[in-house]
Amino acid sequence: MSAESAAGGAAVLCSREGIVEQVIRDDLGAFPDTCIGKLFPLSLERDSFKKGLDFIAEAKRSGAAFDYELSAPTAKGPLALHFAAALSGGTITVVCERDRSKLYSALEDMADARAERLVQERERARSDALREKNSLDAISELNNELVDMQRELARKNARLQELSALKDRFVGMAAHDLRSPLTAISMYTDFMQNSVEELPAERRQEYLAVIKNSVDFMVGLIDSLLDIADMESGELRIERQKLHIGLLARNYAERMQPLAAARGIRLDFASEELGSFFADPIRIEQLLANLVGNSLKYVPSGGRIGLSLTKDGQGALIVVEDNGPGIALEEQARLFGYFARGSLKSPHGEKSTGLGLAICKRIVEGHGGSISLTSEPGVGTSVRVWLPAEGR
Repeated sequence: MSAESAAGGAAVLCSREGIVEQVIRDDLGAFPDTCIGKLFPLSLERDSFKKGLDFIAEAKRSGAAFDYELSAPTAKGPLALHFAAALSGGTITVVCERDRSKLYSALEDMADARAERLVQERERARSDALREKNSLDAISELNNELVDMQRELARKNARLQELSALKDRFVGMAAHDLRSPLTAISMYTDFMQNSVEELPAERRQEYLAVIKNSVDFMVGLIDSLLDIADMESGELRIERQKLHIGLLARNYAERMQPLAAARGIRLDFASEELGSFFADPIRIEQLLANLVGNSLKYVPSGGRIGLSLTKDGQGALIVVEDNGPGIALEEQARLFGYFARGSLKSPHGEKSTGLGLAICKRIVEGHGGSISLTSEPGVGTSVRVWLPAEGR
């Protein structure tokens, strides 16, 4: 039987101190709203006040009080009722009935209802705690993402500063390096323009050669700067395709033979059967042009350059070696950096941009390979490149 359906009774919730907080049920009209906020015994008849205090005190002390007969005022006059109380969670539930037999059933129903409310409150608290935990987890995750973003932003900012400094250096070096060939072009074109009739044919050819060499140098410098700009911005394109790297190298060596012969240099080529490679043919030829071109630039007349390719594990070993003047040990460590110019002067009058080996290094690394250089002054220089067949 529920407390709400039983007739002839009442149910009141009190604080632990016995203050009425809520009237749940009042079939008898004994507990009007005016009793809320007052001490429960004050709602009883005067002659039941002291016993009402004992009733609340026992419920508070023992957790329950049973079968107290107390008198409560009603519209029909004082009425003797049977009271019971139970303490739960800091609240005293007071139940009264006219019929003693209904008292315990009503108290049990009230206790069950109270327990159900406590369960609901605990579930609500658990749900609130879970939501709070999820919120904290989300905040923590967001905070971690923000920290990661800050780190990435700091890294990119540092990279931007590095690129900005490199750009300033490029502009300064390019302006310096372009000034000399432009001055030469201007000077020799003036000579030819003002004295073309007086200049012998041999001298005109000499002036034209200076102009052409200056133009070639500027074109090479600009191409190198554009390559470096692509590499530093992460846009170095490696477009791999199936190719015979030995055949590509042989064709390049044959094209360089006339230049080598004109300078009195012997250019030897040798290659094993290497099979197919997956690599960028344009970049591989650019690599060979820089390496062989360096040797052609510094090896004097009567010297020798060797270009060889051999099978090495899952790839190929490309070696460019010469018997040129060699490079001082203290200069070798910085040769793969930007604008790394050594103390050597070309016996053929060529200038160096100082970018060739830096470009070679990035081309090789873009193919998943490695590059190294050894040199001895007075003996010569050897550059070794290993490239994987699959271009990893």
